[in-house]
Amino acid sequence: YMGEDSRFVSMTTRVPSADYVEWFWQDDSGVWVSYPPIVCLGLEKALQPKKFPISVKINKYETVELADANTFVQKSSKHQQEGSANVVIRGRDAFEELVLPEVGAGAEEYVAKWSWAGDSPHGSQSIWVEYDPQMSGRFENAFRKGIVKLDVDKERYLALDTFLQHRHDNPTAKFRRVRRLEPKRLPPLPAHWDPMDGTDYVEIPLSATSAEYTRLALPFRRIESCHVRNDFNHKVLFNEFEITRIVRVQNKRLWYPFWDWKQNIVATAPVSNIRCPAPLDIANTNPANEYLLFHGLNLRSADAITKENFKISASNATGMFGRGIYFGENSSKCNQYSHAPPCQQNGAGPRGDHSGCQCTQNLEVCVLVCRVALGECWIETTFQGNDPGKFWYQRSSPPSENSKQYHSVVGNCAPLMFREFIVYEPSQVIPEYKIYYKRKLT
Repeated sequence: YMGEDSRFVSMTTRVPSADYVEWFWQDDSGVWVSYPPIVCLGLEKALQPKKFPISVKINKYETVELADANTFVQKSSKHQQEGSANVVIRGRDAFEELVLPEVGAGAEEYVAKWSWAGDSPHGSQSIWVEYDPQMSGRFENAFRKGIVKLDVDKERYLALDTFLQHRHDNPTAKFRRVRRLEPKRLPPLPAHWDPMDGTDYVEIPLSATSAEYTRLALPFRRIESCHVRNDFNHKVLFNEFEITRIVRVQNKRLWYPFWDWKQNIVATAPVSNIRCPAPLDIANTNPANEYLLFHGLNLRSADAITKENFKISASNATGMFGRGIYFGENSSKCNQYSHAPPCQQNGAGPRGDHSGCQCTQNLEVCVLVCRVALGECWIETTFQGNDPGKFWYQRSSPPSENSKQYHSVVGNCAPLMFREFIVYEPSQVIPEYKIYYKRKLT
């Protein structure tokens, strides 16, 4: 029994300076409430022998019952009906697992920011100092669940009902104001995505009989005859792609900035539509010029790109249209850039030079299918060169013309036989599928 004033039987009234395990209980309205430190210490002490069941009376009316190492409830002899109980959880990790917002790194603008009022040179609390992301996350978790008091550190605590930060040793002395900046509303996830159960990243294998699989497989298997001899970038001869599997990538961390970029494109100005083959259209109405496009790569880079997106710093500065991210509407064109370990080659090599390629026909390789918001496209019909001093030399952004800023480039000029699509901002892209396949010669 801990006494009506929640003191230990040892009559210790001061919480030890060492860290303690926090305990929380959920009231009848669903609000999570943190126990006072001294109660947490008492529950932790009672738990250690692990001789279940354990009953701990924390005041005159409430008792916490520990059924086993993971099942805890609080019962009251005063307010609750017989047989009813409130859930109790142990540890901040368990608490935060229940209430963390479903966003991750790369989507910080969708998380509320918490700040405290610092002193100005004149002594007034008028300089807002932002808490670090971890502390802001703690406050936001508690705020969403209705907890009214939460420790900042061993010396201070935050009263979430008044948005004031107090000292433990003298709550009525000097306090500081705290503010919460409302986060942006999370955009809707694509309707065809599966539920993600609170995770930021998941891969979903597609059934070979599904309409989604067929929609991707049909254009992917379409091979241009000029690509069969394939004297460009690797030495594997083929006339057929044998798909081994297609995986849908669902990445919230990349979806949120992509959504923002797309909305900015639409809000800026109407864009001229660039028609891609019908199977790769996103929708009939396409104000952001949003398409599914292919990207060939070395298989060893696929997981890093689908999880963290493309990095401009890793792109080729001597690319035909500068340092950008390149896509194609023809799978067999993008296949020219597809390699797999043990081959170390990545990207384009000199035409006809296969010395760096170790690819063989039995290797499984990969092409990404990416959702790309092209926006207003600069269409290059006469190549302006990428040698030093030329228009495209090491360019890292799309061109502008007469104060008009373009969002992407479409290469539709000699020596290209097929169009290329280039963007210079990773937020314009979200890798959405990985198509694994083998090159066959039949």
